[in-house]
Amino acid sequence: MIEINDHSVRIREVDGILIILLIALLHGLVFVYLVPPWQHYDEPNHFEYVWLIASRNKLPEFNDYDPGLSFSVLESMYANEFYKGLEYQPELGTPQDQRPVPGVSQLTGKPLYYSLASIPLRLVINRDVTHQMYLIRLVSVLIFLLTILLGWGITREITPPQHPLRIITPLILALFPGFVDIMSSINNDVGAVLFMSLSLWGSVRLVMRGFSLVNFLVAFVAALLGYFTKSTAVVAFIAIPIALIFSIFRNKYRVLAWVLILAGAILVIFASFTLDDARSWYRSTSQSEPTRLVTENAVVGDYVIQLNTNAEISPEWMNPIIQPVSIETGKQVMGKEATIGFWMWADYPVSLKTPVFNTKDFQYFETIQISDSPKFFAYLTSFSETSPRIWLSIEIPRELLGKKNRIHLDGIVLAEGHLPKNEPPTFTNAQGTNGTWAGEPFVNLIENGSAEIPGFRFNPMIDKLGINFLGDRTRPSFALASILDIKTTWFLYKATIVRLFRTFWAKFGWGHVYIIGEHPYRNLGIFSLLLVAGFFIGLVRKRRAIPWDIVFLLLLISGITVLAVLVRSALYLTVSHIFLPVGRYLYPIIIPVALGMGFGWMEITRLIIRIPIDLFQKFKSQKSETGQTIQFRMAEFQIGSLFIFMLAIDIYSIYSIISYYS
Repeated sequence: MIEINDHSVRIREVDGILIILLIALLHGLVFVYLVPPWQHYDEPNHFEYVWLIASRNKLPEFNDYDPGLSFSVLESMYANEFYKGLEYQPELGTPQDQRPVPGVSQLTGKPLYYSLASIPLRLVINRDVTHQMYLIRLVSVLIFLLTILLGWGITREITPPQHPLRIITPLILALFPGFVDIMSSINNDVGAVLFMSLSLWGSVRLVMRGFSLVNFLVAFVAALLGYFTKSTAVVAFIAIPIALIFSIFRNKYRVLAWVLILAGAILVIFASFTLDDARSWYRSTSQSEPTRLVTENAVVGDYVIQLNTNAEISPEWMNPIIQPVSIETGKQVMGKEATIGFWMWADYPVSLKTPVFNTKDFQYFETIQISDSPKFFAYLTSFSETSPRIWLSIEIPRELLGKKNRIHLDGIVLAEGHLPKNEPPTFTNAQGTNGTWAGEPFVNLIENGSAEIPGFRFNPMIDKLGINFLGDRTRPSFALASILDIKTTWFLYKATIVRLFRTFWAKFGWGHVYIIGEHPYRNLGIFSLLLVAGFFIGLVRKRRAIPWDIVFLLLLISGITVLAVLVRSALYLTVSHIFLPVGRYLYPIIIPVALGMGFGWMEITRLIIRIPIDLFQKFKSQKSETGQTIQFRMAEFQIGSLFIFMLAIDIYSIYSIISYYS
């Protein structure tokens, strides 16, 4: 007879972890020296931050630099063929040239990771910069090993002794190619991963063991350290109050914990949102009043768009409000004439731009003088054939920002064709969706041009706080509008999901080194979907044994992190080149992801192996010639097969990197 022992792992757990740490160390060292110098995201500029701290014993200021360092780094970049094949190649110059390290300065970043990395650098500050760079990469590898230990620690808290997940989770962390690539680079993402993982470990221990001051301090202090490392780690703060509730209300009082969390969630939702902005208009303005105002001056319907010129804008280079036009509408007007019309006025007369239509290559607007009463304006344009991506922006001249005034707009319309500028259209409804213009019927290609339809925004206080945590100081209400306008932004989020998936799994360098071969990411996608299916099948099958409080906590933190990273791309709806976020921003939740992957792998392999064996046992009893029972050790098969699979992906990734740079 064939017997299956699901949790029979012959190797001792501690020995297994030591072996995995050794594998991880070797793996990290391979990536440290395999990836050429400076070939990680913004690595020259991250190095500059560390070097300035180590050489001056103080934090650098914004726009700070050292000419000698800049020359040495650029010289090393040339020596290691960094600019090979690139159109842009800066002049090497001399050590006396007053310029920063090439690239985007990282000196505005939180200082903790750079301060920690600067400690060993002080010992070799006079050596060649390439050697210094390798030393800091090794510091990141040390943090990588600590993260694996935290992954093991979290798994130990939520699984019984000898459970294979205790080996599987750290094994995934040790062999995950994209993760190892980042964790062997110079990047503050490395520190964010460590402190987020440490805070989650403390939170999980609170849930599993009950309240403990030590575990609470671990969770809170680690989250605080994460805040001083990178904004991607601050999600850890959300886990702490939930973990505290679960730690206090235990056993027969657990239901009360769920009730409190549900009630708190409902309260937070109701306190966080208001339904008073103009729908389809994305705000970057900090004005506390809504962008939608009911007024007797309204020309179309009862509402108008209002902008307070005294309000700050975040980020500073953005316009107060914008509206992306759908790709379908953009294709409709490509290469055609169109007429733009609107009513516009202000509390005090002022000269400013008309609403600006932007494409990848052009801007269409006129400069007008508006008074304190509504006046109709219109202008004719011909959209280019270069791109179907169009966005409408309402701009405030920089000289007016901070001054007391309010700009109002109503009846904004975009219609195909050459229509008269001195004759306003007649709308058939208050929403301004269609009508006649000079006797010709038209359909308005602008959404909610008269602000009649309300839209959600965040509470002003949350909006103000949120810019400190979202990428590029994006206003949360801007991100919210992009999610609610998914019919317009789907093209962007689809591309973002694809890029996040590929760079999370295995894209290297600055996100430009692919896995070679035919459809490798499609195959990884199929594999990932199988793991997701296995994860949910396992939750259903083991629903009575699952620690649902932990599952809820980790899924919540993971979901919020994914959502925060996903909306990073929304801001770039307003620039000619869209920048999509990459998978490294998701690595602070790598341990929950590895747990989910491991759990899904166990369930999929169980289905693949156990079902055929169960069927075989049902129809035929089989024994060996000696009469001994044939045992199939499921756990050892799960660990061994996972090791082989992840190692194969890793070797293939290493081969791809070698092929690219050679």
